Amino acid sequence: MYEWQKYEVQIKRIDNGSKALQITKPDDVLAVFGEHAKERDQESFWVLALDHKNQCIGIQELYRGTTNGAAIRNAEVFRLPILMQAACLVIVHNHPSGQTEPSDEDIALTESIFTCAVQLDIDFLDHVIVTGNEALSLRKHLATQDRTIWHNESHMAGARELIEMAGLR
Repeated sequence: MYEWQKYEVQIKRIDNGSKALQITKPDDVLAVFGEHAKERDQESFWVLALDHKNQCIGIQELYRGTTNGAAIRNAEVFRLPILMQAACLVIVHNHPSGQTEPSDEDIALTESIFTCAVQLDIDFLDHVIVTGNEALSLRKHLATQDRTIWHNESHMAGARELIEMAGLR
């Protein structure tokens, strides 16, 4: 008889006495990642897992790329939020150039993460681009160009209803 390989995954919260970090706007993200963005000469990509009150319950630096890009795999983006049983997530990356203008790849990644988040029933709050001094919310940026994927809250609810009706959850 074949003996299956066994694995164990544990998440252990370590109380370091720090105050809970609440993310409600891009400037909150800048406060956390601005200094990191200044120090990096290549793109770095972080995932923030949040609870239902937008309090950060986990942060993971997922990638470090080149001076103008990083290859991102959707499955890895959702590992931390799933393991932490997060209600929401925010993704963050820096632009070493100091310019917050999103690339076509940034927008495509945002759309792809949004689609996965809907399927996983995790609210994707924003994709924030940071430099040392600025933060750009792709959610707000796309809305100003009438290109938003976050049409409204009923869009998420409607997608969830379809998933439930199809028996995918």
